Amino acid sequence: MLTGSCLCTVNRYTILNEDATVFRKIICHCARCRKISGEYTTTNLVVPKTRFQLTSVSKWPSLVPGLSKTTRIFNAVLPDDKHGHICFCSHCGSVLYRESEMQGMRGLIFVPVGTLDDIDSVINLREEEWY
Repeated sequence: MLTGSCLCTVNRYTILNEDATVFRKIICHCARCRKISGEYTTTNLVVPKTRFQLTSVSKWPSLVPGLSKTTRIFNAVLPDDKHGHICFCSHCGSVLYRESEMQGMRGLIFVPVGTLDDIDSVINLREEEWY
């Protein structure tokens, strides 16, 4: 099992990885991913939604004006449906995961590798580059 959290560690998740062959590690260069991370690329672990579970969720009030106090999900769906919903900690701002509505990607969760508690656990996964 893989575990991870946001920067303030209030929001935590687990990823069931009995069969790691269903995982993919994506290095993405697209403009939206660069904006989300503030970096040149993002590295994401792509896992089936059925293998991902939030195990603790912040009950703190949102620090983002206008954001729902219960969902903490920013809807970033663009006309191409590529980037979907971004779930982040409403306190520290860390992105916990993203979901896409794009055909072929529904049912997948994109987890920033940097949020894993043990980043070395996925170091040997083959990397794909997306642009």
